[in-house]
Amino acid sequence: MLYAVLPILILYLIQKVEFIKTRSENDQCDRFRLLSIAVCLWAVLLIAVTESLSVFKAINRPLLLIVWVFINISLFFYLRWNLRKTGLKITCLWLDEIDRIKNIRNEALSYKCAVGLIVLTFLSVMVLDLITVPYNWDSMTYHLPRIMFWAQNHSVAHYYTFDLRQLSSPYLSEFVNLNQYVLLQSDLFFNFIQGISFCFCAVGVYSIAKKLGLDRKWRLLAVVIMLSTPIVYSEALTTQVDVFTSVWMVIFAYFWLDLLAFERIGLDRVVLTDVAVMGCCVGLAYVTKPSVCISMAIFLLVMAIRMLFKKNDLRIMIVLCVIATLVVSVIVAPGIIRNLICFHAVSSKNVGSRQLVGTIDPRYLIVNFVKNLCFTLPAAWIRKSDKIFYTIPFIIAKIFKINLDDALISEDGTPYSVANIEDFGHDTAGNSLLVWLVILSAIAGVIHFIFFENKAKKKRIDLYSLCSVVSFVVFLFAVRWEPFETRYEVSYLIILCPFVATIASKLTLKSRDMQTAIISVIICACVINIGNLIIYHTITWYTKAKSRPSGYFGANNIYDQWKTITDQVNNAGYKTLGFHSDNGHYSYPVWQMCNDIDRIENVFDGENETSMYRDYTFQPDAIIWLGEKDFSDGYEWNDKHYQVVYSDDDYTLLDRE
Repeated sequence: MLYAVLPILILYLIQKVEFIKTRSENDQCDRFRLLSIAVCLWAVLLIAVTESLSVFKAINRPLLLIVWVFINISLFFYLRWNLRKTGLKITCLWLDEIDRIKNIRNEALSYKCAVGLIVLTFLSVMVLDLITVPYNWDSMTYHLPRIMFWAQNHSVAHYYTFDLRQLSSPYLSEFVNLNQYVLLQSDLFFNFIQGISFCFCAVGVYSIAKKLGLDRKWRLLAVVIMLSTPIVYSEALTTQVDVFTSVWMVIFAYFWLDLLAFERIGLDRVVLTDVAVMGCCVGLAYVTKPSVCISMAIFLLVMAIRMLFKKNDLRIMIVLCVIATLVVSVIVAPGIIRNLICFHAVSSKNVGSRQLVGTIDPRYLIVNFVKNLCFTLPAAWIRKSDKIFYTIPFIIAKIFKINLDDALISEDGTPYSVANIEDFGHDTAGNSLLVWLVILSAIAGVIHFIFFENKAKKKRIDLYSLCSVVSFVVFLFAVRWEPFETRYEVSYLIILCPFVATIASKLTLKSRDMQTAIISVIICACVINIGNLIIYHTITWYTKAKSRPSGYFGANNIYDQWKTITDQVNNAGYKTLGFHSDNGHYSYPVWQMCNDIDRIENVFDGENETSMYRDYTFQPDAIIWLGEKDFSDGYEWNDKHYQVVYSDDDYTLLDRE
């Protein structure tokens, strides 16, 4: 609350005061715009605080508490000063929102039901976020361990580690949770960043649909479609980053629509704000998860072409590009500098390098597209759909005479499979309902445009729909297939929801009965999905992730081994600990299960890019070694000899002599 909710709220209110002070009689308050700017400012502020304290190795509870209290007090006094200057009372800033909530009771039953469904979905996510112990593999191996090392080192500087993902991977989500962990000394709310992002993106989808000119019923439909998408809901219950990344894409798309509305752009305050916020979103997306930047690049390319087509001043366009580039550079610079020092590149070549296809051969690209598309198409309402969409990529690959599982289009040559229609997990959940709606909407939209759209409207292409669909298509071509590829689709799927609603509204414009039928069918399917999602993840919580520390291991049957070895560490009273694990072992539980440890450092054989950070004076009391190794002669580390005191297959504890 102190480091996130309060500053965002106060920044929002400050902007609302500015709006009230400068608005004309007919101006409507764009709440989502104000909230988006507040969120972007907060994220930049959080990066600045974290990076600044890190320089002095001062990320600790007292200093963080002082800094965030000072920031909140400063912002609050600035708000009060603005209120006094304008003669407003702080209570008047909430009148609009309160009136809108009160007016719900006067709305139609259908509207109340839709709002109730959305609120229920929000509540289910937030409750499950709170009670579900973080348990996914990525979080246990690198998302959360890096937070623990940063908290221990009082700095986000790179450190000695075998798992380069802990250093080179995008970090903004972990910055948020680092501040939370240092202040609260608990991982109780680690899932909340994704859950809150889930709710924010739903509001963003509604706002985008509104800006596209859709009636309220279509806006609500777009939101419900988003909330019922399995991978989006499931991701919101983890400490991964895909939904959080989507926040920046949603804000980016919203401000992109603002700029698109200008026939001619100038260097006025509104345009400069739009460009700065969009640049901010690109930078924040890059340091959260760069995969979303593919979509942003397509949106920017289309906007640039349109501006040139409208004969905008090229000099002004160049100035705006420079401003956006500077904003992006300021945000991404600290992380890139750390990576340049360590890896001599903007990122480690071993991290994320296999996510994009490894060739530009059209045959491979087409087959990769078919694989990615078919993976998520199996649906309960299509008989034997799993077999059908499993077979299609093999047929296409045979036609092109290439290996379907070639490592160029399949991560590590993993054999192709399709999503299980009963799987709502956070890594592999399918999205058949939304993807089918997108396919059918795209086909129907093209037919409607060619044969039924009047000549005047044909000259005004819906650029948002075009960009959102093209982004998804390019994504399916460019991202190498793997069983977890639906996770990377999250932001692309979210911005497609308004597109589906847009096409549905166009097709049923002249028939109220058709509108009712289409909305009813889609809502019914969405409600079934939401119900299944709540049941699935409630069962998952109860059976796998109910309590700490056993919940960290989820479905993996390794808790007993972990407990055996960490109990011995605790009983022996070790104060310093060396820890060895590779990318395939969990490492986060060691921090939570070993009590009263003053310091933990990584231990491994050989060298890598992080060897420059190795502390040769560190001689731990004991070493936990995960992985197979012959310790018959003991182990040497930093001129100290260690002997085995416990061993169980992959789990070994060594004590310093």
